[in-house]
Formats: sequence, C-alpha cells, structure tokens
Amino acid sequence: MNTIILNILLNFLPEIKEYNLENILSVPPNPEMGDISIPCFPFASILKISPAQAASDFAKRFADNPDIQAKVIWPYLNLTFSDSFLWNEFLKSKVISEWEKKNQKVMVEFSSPNTNKPQHLWHVRTNLIWMALSSILKRDWYDVVRASLCNDRWIAICKSMLAYKYFWEGKTPEDVWMKWDHFVWDFYVRYGELAPLYWAERIEAETSEMLLKWEAWDQEVLKLWRMMNDWTLAWWEVTYKKMWCEFDFVYFESDTYQDWKDIVSEWLNKWVFGKKENGAIFADLSKYGLWEKILQRWDWTSIYITQDIGTTLRKFKEHSLDKSVWVVASEQDHHFKCLFAILDMLGYSEIAKNCFHLSYWYISLPTWRMKSREWTIVDADWLMEELEVISQEIMKEHDAEISQEDLVIKTDIIAMAALKFFILQYGSSKDFVFDPKASISFEGKTGPYILYSYARIKSILRKAWINEISIGPEAALSELAPQEKLLVKDLLNYSEAIKTSSKEYEPSILVKYLYELAQDFNTFYHHLPIMTEENEKIKNSRLYLIIKVAEVLKDWLSLLGIKTLERM
Repeated sequence: MNTIILNILLNFLPEIKEYNLENILSVPPNPEMGDISIPCFPFASILKISPAQAASDFAKRFADNPDIQAKVIWPYLNLTFSDSFLWNEFLKSKVISEWEKKNQKVMVEFSSPNTNKPQHLWHVRTNLIWMALSSILKRDWYDVVRASLCNDRWIAICKSMLAYKYFWEGKTPEDVWMKWDHFVWDFYVRYGELAPLYWAERIEAETSEMLLKWEAWDQEVLKLWRMMNDWTLAWWEVTYKKMWCEFDFVYFESDTYQDWKDIVSEWLNKWVFGKKENGAIFADLSKYGLWEKILQRWDWTSIYITQDIGTTLRKFKEHSLDKSVWVVASEQDHHFKCLFAILDMLGYSEIAKNCFHLSYWYISLPTWRMKSREWTIVDADWLMEELEVISQEIMKEHDAEISQEDLVIKTDIIAMAALKFFILQYGSSKDFVFDPKASISFEGKTGPYILYSYARIKSILRKAWINEISIGPEAALSELAPQEKLLVKDLLNYSEAIKTSSKEYEPSILVKYLYELAQDFNTFYHHLPIMTEENEKIKNSRLYLIIKVAEVLKDWLSLLGIKTLERM
C-alpha cells in the first residue's frame, strides 16, 4: 500500500520527491486519526517553513479530492482514503504481485553442523531462518544460492574417532540399535572418559596426532573418518527431509580447508600477518577495534577463521556472488567481525562489505539446557517427533473417526507449521523458550491457527459452490464495513511486507503480517455475514475478498515450506 501512497504524495507534493518518504510513513495508533501519517519535520527545512505550516499547506492541496481527506495533527499530515478508492485499488492490484528483478546473486549459508553430533534445537532455528529468508529473497527477485558448510574435519571430529577406536571399534549403529548420528555423538561424549583411564597427556597427544595424520592423508585415519562421517551425513538427510529443508550447494570443510595455506604464506611474506615465538601466525586487527586473531597453530594445523577466509573467497569466485549472508548463532559474532576485517585487510574490501552475518540468539525448551558434551542437547528429530505426537492427540480429540492415512498427513503438516511459525515469530536478535504444547495450539499466535484460518475460508467457498478462478465483484463498493476495510488494507500491504522482510533480512516481519491478516479475517468472519448476505453484490465482493486472503495465506505458508490443509 505504501507504493500507492507514495505515488499520490509525489503527485500532490512534487517538491518533496527527492526525499525518501517510504522510511517515514507510519500508521496512526487510532483508525479515527486516518489511514496513514506523515511527519512534516523533514520538509520544514526543505521548504524553509515550520513543520506545522508544512502540514497545513500540504493539507490544503487535498481539499478538492473526493478520495482523500487530509487532517493536520501537529506536526503530522494524516490522510484518510475513501472506501471506494481503497476498493478500486484493491481490484486493480494483483495482491501477490511481481516487481523488478534485482539482478543480484546472494548466497545464504545455513546450518553449518559438525559431523560429530546430531542436529539440535539451535540448528532447527538456523535452518528455519535460512529457509524462510531464502524464499523471501527469491520472492523479492534476488538470484539466491542456498548453501551449507559442513564442518566435517577439526579436532572435535578426531575426539569422536579416537573414542570409537578405544571403546567400540568394529561396531556399527545397527549393532546397538542407535540413530546413526547419535552413535557418532556418543563417542564425542565418551571421549571425556579416556583421560582418567589412560592419562590426559597421552590422550591429548593422540588426538593431535590423529588430526596431523588426517591432514597428511593417512589412509587408516581417512578410512575411519569417512565411515563415521558417512553415518552422520546419512542420518542428516533424514532430518533435513523431515524439515522440508533443501539446498543448492554444500561445501565440505574437508574440501576447502587447504585454501587458507597459500593465503597465509603469501600475506606472511608481505608482512601483513605476524608470527609468534612458537610459530603460530596471527593477524593484528587493532585498527578494526578487535583483538589479534590466530590464523594458524604452531603445528601448522588450521582453525575456523583461516578456513572461512579461503571458503569465502572461493564462494564469491565460483558463484559470481554479489552478497553472502551467514545465518549463524550470536556466539560467533566476534568470529565474523574478524573474518570480514581480515578480508578487508587482505585487499578484498568489496567482498568484505558485501558479507553479512545474520546473528540469532538462543532458543531453549522449558526444562532443557543444551550441552553437547553431556548428552543433554535437544535432538531435532526427537523434537519433531514430539510435536507430531502432540498433534495426533489433538486431531483424535477433534475427529475420533479420522483415518490413519489422514492422521499421518495432517499431523505432519500441523507439526511443521507449529514448529516453523513459533520459532520464526521471534526476531533473530531475541532469545526465547520454545514451548511444544503452546506451539501446537489452534488458538493464538501459532501455525495451526493460520492453517485453521485457511481451512475455514476453503470451507466457506465449498458451501458457496464457488469457482475461485471465475468469481469477481460485480461492481466497486462505495462503502466498506470497518472489518472489510481492514482486510483490504492488509492485502494491499502484502508486497510491502515481503520487501521489508527482505531488506532487513528478518522473516519475523512477514510472520507478524500473516498473523495479523489471519486475525483480521477471523474478526471479519465473526462480524459480517457472507453466505447469509442478501445483497448479491456485497456477498460476491466478500467472497472475492476472502479468496484473496486465502491466496495470500497459502502463498506465505509456501514461502516457509509449509503445506496447507483444505480441511482441518
């Protein structure tokens, strides 16, 4: 709707066309104050008059316009649009519209799990933010590459491998009836048992030796590494599929870790990097307001930051990227500040300024604290299974005769809608407690509530025997009930919500919009007759209106990878 308003303002107020109006428009707190509010402070300096005088002068220009009523509430200019104007704009709009292609390629990197453990609750959050953001950017006409970096080699991987050799070498997950990723994780946990049994110094030395052998391509070590990694990767496929998670490209750290070696050697010789007495190489980042950062250990083995330098340069080159976005937890904020600073230090300033870390905060369950070394992480698969169980119980209460086939299909959709909506409603900069039972509720700010709203519209249309493709209003409505007007404005704002969510890399903006749309539809449904409306023109117009609401609900849910249900 902002686009419509901006065109009107530029037509009536041409002297302010250079000002970025989109950033200052707001909705008044009370509908009686108008549909849109424009602060006139910025224009006072342009026009060399007071803000109040600017608002008053602007208001006079709308005096003869039958569709727009201007009101001055110092120092704001508030505009109210006529019902017929809003309805005509709604009829002209596509609601789910397309706009100019960006011609920019953006990579969104997500998940970045380690192959010594299963995916857990925090991975669920990063996966869901990543999927939603990728879809939103695509809808905003970016060329999006959905990517993942799999951390499949580092010292912690060697810890799992060493514990396996000591405790259960020769056994497989099938032998002990364990999830494959849990089988590998069990040895990462049990690594802590080795030091008391075999002396800490010995175990630490053997772990470091195993990493050195891996980097030297020792065939025995590589064989064990491949076997244990394959167990985890195979189960991750199950986890990703259950979450409806897909990506275009996967980088494996084992393929990219050597990229850093030439970079470190080259810039060490140019005196850009420094060298410690023990041989470790570091970057002095004091001019960026950061501490020095170790880039290479004394024994020449690499660490995350150096691998990320090489991988980032590789990504931009291989995919001709314009921008790269990482969806990674806030505990890595400092890591990414260092990464971008080092890229700038090395002369890759253009790449550095087009890198963005979408940092998200913590998520927990009411009774859980996650510690991967103590077997207390919240497993992603277990969480999704629990939601399905809760969903099945609710569905059976509502429909005791439901078939097993329908039960499985519906509970899967409801569980994923609950999970995705609950998590994505929170901005990435907020931490929160995920409550499985609250998320599955059919009332309140939940995914099932959105699904139910969509199914309710479909039920109305079935009763009306409506062909959704052919129906349209017979004529423009000159008067709208408050509930109709609110829905019309909601629908006109859909494209703007997508653009804002894309611009700010924040899926929660679109989640908030969707919930308010569903809420406004249900208010409309409870206050205005549809099937019992005697005036055929009004009845058809209301049917047309809810058809568009259903289209937006379905479209938005599809952006999150959530299927809809025609019947609940």
